[in-house]
Amino acid sequence: MCIPVFFLFWSLFSVSAAETEENDSLHETVVENVAEDTIIDLTVDSTIPNSLPDTGSTPAAGRPSQPSRQVTTATSQSDSLRKRQTRDSLLNLEQSRRHRYAPDSTVPERQSIDDGDMFRSDATSWINMPFVRRLNANPRIGVAGYNNRLLYMGNTVPLTKVYAGTRLLYETADDPLYGDDAWCSTEFSSISLGADGTRTMVPRTVSLATPESEFFWETGVFDENILLLRFTRPLSRHLQVNIFSNYRHFTGTAFSHEGNDVYTVFSSITSDTTLLSRRGYSPQVNEYFCGADARWQGTTTELYGRVKYGDLTSELPLNRTPANDYPDFTRVSQFPFSFTGGVTTHRGNHFFADAECRWLSHPQRRIRSEPVGSGFQTEIIRQLRKDLSGAVRTGVGFGRSDTLALVGRVRRSQLSVADSLEPVSFQYRPEAVWQHRFSSLESVLSLRAGADFHATDTAGVYAPVWNATFLASVKKYRCALFVEQELLHYAPPIDSLATAATLHDAYFRAGGQVERNWNLFHLLAGYQWCYGIDTAAVLRSWASRSIPYRQPQSVFVIAPEFGRWNGMGISSRLLLSDTRPFVKLQGALSLLVFPKLTNEAFDIRLECNYWSEREPTVFADLSDWNRPVVDVNFIATAHIKSFRLVYKIDNLLNHDFSYVPGYYAPGITFRWGFSWFIQR
Repeated sequence: MCIPVFFLFWSLFSVSAAETEENDSLHETVVENVAEDTIIDLTVDSTIPNSLPDTGSTPAAGRPSQPSRQVTTATSQSDSLRKRQTRDSLLNLEQSRRHRYAPDSTVPERQSIDDGDMFRSDATSWINMPFVRRLNANPRIGVAGYNNRLLYMGNTVPLTKVYAGTRLLYETADDPLYGDDAWCSTEFSSISLGADGTRTMVPRTVSLATPESEFFWETGVFDENILLLRFTRPLSRHLQVNIFSNYRHFTGTAFSHEGNDVYTVFSSITSDTTLLSRRGYSPQVNEYFCGADARWQGTTTELYGRVKYGDLTSELPLNRTPANDYPDFTRVSQFPFSFTGGVTTHRGNHFFADAECRWLSHPQRRIRSEPVGSGFQTEIIRQLRKDLSGAVRTGVGFGRSDTLALVGRVRRSQLSVADSLEPVSFQYRPEAVWQHRFSSLESVLSLRAGADFHATDTAGVYAPVWNATFLASVKKYRCALFVEQELLHYAPPIDSLATAATLHDAYFRAGGQVERNWNLFHLLAGYQWCYGIDTAAVLRSWASRSIPYRQPQSVFVIAPEFGRWNGMGISSRLLLSDTRPFVKLQGALSLLVFPKLTNEAFDIRLECNYWSEREPTVFADLSDWNRPVVDVNFIATAHIKSFRLVYKIDNLLNHDFSYVPGYYAPGITFRWGFSWFIQR
């Protein structure tokens, strides 16, 4: 039913922006906004949107500087010249958008990617995009699903902050039943990564000249059905709207390869058949997200609004003696509904002020079945979390290189389990941010200091928080360094009334990366040190209290990349940590071919993900969760203008392994689908 509704909306908005507004009124906006969605590499605190013009003065603390806006005065030219310039501006903007989705042999930026790169990644989720996995471990618990996690530098604790909207409020994957995979590419136009792993997602409400739509569909084993839709268009010269719908389904199915052709073929070519996947269970995933974004932009003020609803069902493993040789599962349903609104404004060239608020209602329902005698006793556990968050920021620029900003965040949370209300908890977080740009070098220094207060009716926690970040880019070198002290918050488990005041960790973290570019070669080396994380507390942030491995204290990363040379490219990433698995290696070999005299492209990609042996773990009375991971995947695509056909083979070697205890890999799987970008 959702698809006809979205097509109805689209039919109402089917007229292009050039037809709904006079050409002379569009001219000023189009020329002004052509370069607004450009990502600037030297961004220390990318949590602040581009709203101050770059007139030679200091940008706001943490605001990426943007190209100077050139507005042509109407009184200085004839009407015919203005109309011609308006038409040219619209056509240039439309063509630049179309070009983003065309076949491209260039290597995406390492610190950020745009919507065209995401379109060409053929990923069902943003956490599966090659760019995103560059400094992250991705322990998949299924082909796709919101419970999947993205672990920056291999951190099992939810340290990474995700900013969106007006980039004031942030989210973390602290809820054990709500991971990183609740975002889809239909909801944002670009992603950028900070030095400390901070992710900034720019919504789809970028400047457009004509309406756009994007479709992604994929099907395969376990009755897979993934359908992602978005419709984006300008309603006026100031207002942009994006409507999205994301649906993912996998049927919960027990599978067995014993005695079939799959096992026969692989057993004939594998010396050790104990490594092969024989039987298991693929958990159910039935997710639907829908929502809309809107952005209104004036001369000095920008308004942003977002509404999103989800109907999510998944299955979680149970840590008890199973009835089969794989864990039993329980079903969890969630219905998150959120509204976000924000405003950014500037006055003159120095003063700016921003505000953002978010309201969240997150009901959860879990079916728990316990063995009693010869049968089972079933219990339904209900939990409701309500959050109301707000943040304000104001600041001024001094001279040409310094900016000072004051930031205040507040959050009110209430949790009810089985109709029993917990005390209301409050979080206050005042901060001061100072940023300095060095004129002699392409470098930025940012200092942030504040305090984090978390209080309930019975207890309170206070901790100082601070961060220092330095970014520099000199010729073909790029350096990023950071050091911070933070307070980590955990969400209470669904079946416990433990107060939120006991779920905190104060930790210290430092690290950095150095990059070097050659013509066909790129090298990154980095390090992270993290201290103060309690492993027992980390368990609270994972479903079924099952984590892939202990939180490492020291992590080294080295990521060499080669290409493209004659269409061939090689990328790799090696994570070395002081806890098992000591080695987490990922590599990819790709070949991109452009047939002569055509605009089409064919891409073949072979990926391998390897984890060394982990510490022995017993879950559901099973102890084979620690075996090494060898996950080989194959992807073949055909790109015709703005249409892509894709075929995927996961677990090409049909190995039996597990990223997270409780979830066995489903063996070799086959998937196929298409994606399509349409303008007008």
